Order: sequence, then structure tokens, then C-alpha cells
Amino acid sequence: MSLLGDSITASILSADRKRLGMLPGPTYVPESVMDVMKNSNIYHRSEEFHTLFNQIQEDLKYVFKTDRSIYVLTSSGTGGLEAIVSNYLRSNEKVLVVVNGYFSQELASVLEAYKIRCSRLEVDWKSGVTADVVHSALKKDSEIKSVAIAHVETSTGSRAPLKELSKVCEEHGVSLIVDAESAVGGEEFRFDEWNLGAVSAGTQKCICSPPGLALVSLNEQVWDEICKKGKSGFYFDLQRYQEYSKKRETPFTPAIPLFFALRESLRLIREEGIENRIRRHSECSERLRDGLKSLGLHSYIPLEFCSNVCTAVDISEKKIPSSEIVRRLSSEYGIDIASGIGSIKEQIIRIGTMGTVSSSDIDLTLDALRKVL
Repeated sequence: MSLLGDSITASILSADRKRLGMLPGPTYVPESVMDVMKNSNIYHRSEEFHTLFNQIQEDLKYVFKTDRSIYVLTSSGTGGLEAIVSNYLRSNEKVLVVVNGYFSQELASVLEAYKIRCSRLEVDWKSGVTADVVHSALKKDSEIKSVAIAHVETSTGSRAPLKELSKVCEEHGVSLIVDAESAVGGEEFRFDEWNLGAVSAGTQKCICSPPGLALVSLNEQVWDEICKKGKSGFYFDLQRYQEYSKKRETPFTPAIPLFFALRESLRLIREEGIENRIRRHSECSERLRDGLKSLGLHSYIPLEFCSNVCTAVDISEKKIPSSEIVRRLSSEYGIDIASGIGSIKEQIIRIGTMGTVSSSDIDLTLDALRKVL
């Protein structure tokens, strides 16, 4: 297998890296990204910050495949989702939320916290989301204004067919709200071409930056609705962020070290090329799943729904709980993976193929897993 990103990955890994992070986030942060934060004590209304702001905007547009502004909020990705919900949706509006795992349950909880009329489309966690299922739900309920979904549900490793879903939403005249926390930078993602409505992503997954920044993008129709609704909230008021973006600033003091880190992470993505990066993630995930077969293991969900960035491995037939596998890989081999989450905590292990992941990382993980089992 030819991994185009391997040489680039090798060039950014720290020579003294002691552990191998194969988590579904946060991911390993390259040394150069950590280093740029050391000299980041600048004034956030200065010309230096303006230059930083501009470069981040330009590179995020490249990654998101959009000409739209991207709002960088000092918060987790969940804060980005809350910003979308509080600015865009009204309490009397109905939203269809596709629930196919733990984190899509959380997405529904954010909506319900704002008294949104939330219609949960429950999908079996062991299956996958299809455009037909969403199409059928929209046909039955003409009151629905938006569909909310997790692009990658990392509790199961399931990837939603975003391109097809966007077509279904367009056909029904509804917007598509996407939790892309784990997807951007590792999965194919075309904000403008697919006419996505509103997206929130994070920096600590495939973008390979420290946690603490949310990335929010909105299409023209959603932005128009936000303006009609009027000002919403205070800290997460996106109209205020838009006003300040004209000055190349944020309305409040941002986490400036994280802005420096993000710029460097985006530079590394540019250096590799976003298409090459996505291809590398895809090839690594395939290599992992091929190797799992030789261990008598298989994905928790059908292969056609598996993501590039996280694989949930069914270990229910093994005589060792997932938490013990996780503990031994960490303590004996220095490899960090995750157990399940929610109702399937001990039934699966979750292995991330995110960020700087390479074919050698996959082989080391498989070899250690073979020994533990």
C-alpha cells in the first residue's frame, strides 16, 4: 500500500516522542505546532494579530472548501454547535436530529437545551445512516426546518453520507446542520459545493492542533436567517463576530496561543495538500481494518459506513473487556486507544486514524493488539 502522506508525517513527528496516540481525539500535536505557542504573547488588536487572523481565514477556507467566513471561537466544538443553535434556530421551529450514537445524542441535547422542537430519528448504532432514511422522515413531517447530524459519529466510527444528505435537504427545502468535529481534515468535505447550512468543527482532531477552538461556517441562507432573527446571546453572538472580522479581530480576547498553533497546523496541511491528507487517512483506516481481520476482529458497523478517522472494533466475543485492552496497550506498549462510550462501553475498542497517522503507526498498533489478545 502506498501512503502518500508517510514522508510528510515522518517529517513532523517529534524525534523524542514517547507514546503513540491512536485515540479518536485529541490527536498528537506536532512539535512545530507546540513550539509556535511559546512566543505568542501579542495584543489581539495589533497589526500582528490582524496578519495572523487573515492567514488563518485563508487556510481554513482552503480546508473547508468554501469562500465563506469561518468564525474561530475560543471554546470546544460543542460551543460552536451552541453558537449555531442559539443564533440560527427559534424555539418554535422543528429540527430532525439523526441519532446514531453517543455524540449525536449530545447534539440533540444542545438543541433541547434551547427549547427547540427536537424530533429524534433514532438509527441502530450498529447500522449506518442513509439518505433514504432521512428522506422518508422529511416526507412524513413538513414542519421540519433543519436536519442536524454528526458527520462522523466517533462513538461507533460511522460516517454519514453528507453529500447525498445535502441533496435530500435541498430537495425538501431544509437546511443541514453538521457536527463535523472529527471529520474536517480527514474526510472529504466540500462546504460550498454541497451547500451545507451550518457546520461546527474542532481543532483537536484531524487538524492536529490543541483543543480549545471551535470553527463555525454558515451558508448564505442560514446567515440571512440569523440576521432576520436579530442579536442572540452575548459571547456566542455570531453577528458580533462578523462585525469584528471586518477589522480582522475577534470581539473578545481569544486564546491567542491556540491561534498561533492553528496557523501552524494549517500550514502543515497546506504543505501536505488537503486531498493527499484525506487519502492518507483513508488508506490508514483501510490498512487497520485489513489487519484486524487477521486477528479475527471486525468493525462494529458495516464497512460501507466506516469513517476514515475512527474505527470501532467489536470485541464482544473476546474474553477480555475493552477497558482491560485499553489499559494494557497503554501500560505495556505505550499506545493509547479508547474503549467504548455510552451503552457499548465494554463491547468495543475505538482506534483513531487521525492527524499524523502513518502506516507504521497502524502496524505497531496491530502488533501490540495481537500480543494483548
